[in-house]
Amino acid sequence: MQKGFNYIIICLSVLFIACQSNEKESDAACHLVATEDFLEFSVPSDASMFIKSMQAFEGEDGKSYFSFLSNEVPEIYFYDIETKDRIKRIHLDTEGPDGIGRKAGGFYMADWNRIYVPDVYLSQISVVDSTGHKLNALKFDALAPDYPFIPTSSLIASPLLELEGKLYASQKPNPRLGGDARRGSTTEMIIRLDSCKAHPFAFHYPSSALTNYSPGQSSLGLAWRMSRCFNGSELVYSFGLDENVYVVSLDGNEVAKHQVESRFIKALENPKAPDDFMLGIQTLCENPFYGNIYYDKYRRLYYRVAYPQEDYDKEENFVDLWQFGRGKFSIIVLNEDFEVLGETLFPAFSYRSDLVLILEDGVYLSTSHFKREDYSDDVLRFQRMELVER
Repeated sequence: MQKGFNYIIICLSVLFIACQSNEKESDAACHLVATEDFLEFSVPSDASMFIKSMQAFEGEDGKSYFSFLSNEVPEIYFYDIETKDRIKRIHLDTEGPDGIGRKAGGFYMADWNRIYVPDVYLSQISVVDSTGHKLNALKFDALAPDYPFIPTSSLIASPLLELEGKLYASQKPNPRLGGDARRGSTTEMIIRLDSCKAHPFAFHYPSSALTNYSPGQSSLGLAWRMSRCFNGSELVYSFGLDENVYVVSLDGNEVAKHQVESRFIKALENPKAPDDFMLGIQTLCENPFYGNIYYDKYRRLYYRVAYPQEDYDKEENFVDLWQFGRGKFSIIVLNEDFEVLGETLFPAFSYRSDLVLILEDGVYLSTSHFKREDYSDDVLRFQRMELVER
């Protein structure tokens, strides 16, 4: 088994080096190709498959774990990646001495006894241990009485990050800033964990994200839809209607911009929010934009998700389609210099674009899309992709 594993690693390394040798995308570009390797995790009957927060991490015992939050319960489920067994569930109280608030806005595992859980509606982040007992709560008004931070979240697109004694918590465009919202909306709240003081990050939303933003005005939010990853030394940002990605130092003062366009997006438009709710969800499912960005520390690559224009019948279940990552999507593969190595377009409903798991042996896409014939509410399934040159 060990020899076979070593052989796989050698093959992946050769493929990686071959892909890295292409400075620009060409006819011999790198593509993500499905393998026959799967991960399957059993899902409790009372859990929701509308998964918006998940995390793979390594425990102090050296084992690799996978976890996700079900907001409906709310509970966090933990699995041993090697055995696929569910080893733990943490129930989160919404009221009482251990209450984390009305609704959990995701979670972030710093370690087994320090789990951050932001509240969707309140400007606070609860810290709980492995039993769900609340250790304390970081309340924004006390952290930063001079700045009007808004509630944060820890979702797949932009999870909380604990780096160098600071907690990075994403912020949406801030309506509390009033007329200064366009030029003054920071992308992050930075909490110093030693002093429990917070300040706004120096990197603000780029003008492209807030061109038509107005506090209180109805919006679909595609322009300021933000995703952020950490590459080991810098933060990398992607915005919904911006072809560029932004590489930002941890103090926010140094910013480098790289153009990363999808071959499958002809034009980007910021659609107006229609009065009809369902028409708004349909617009979100059809309009082209850029999605999440991920950093692969094992292969030193980036993956940027892109959504091409789509057209559906009005009878489509748009609510579920949006919750399950739409239909068609592509993944742009970038090297460390943000040069495009290739872009793979995936057929509609084949995978969930919003559930990407990056492990040592490869990149996994979830096949748990409700439009697939093999879909089951009882199993969360991932398929390993291999990076090949062709």
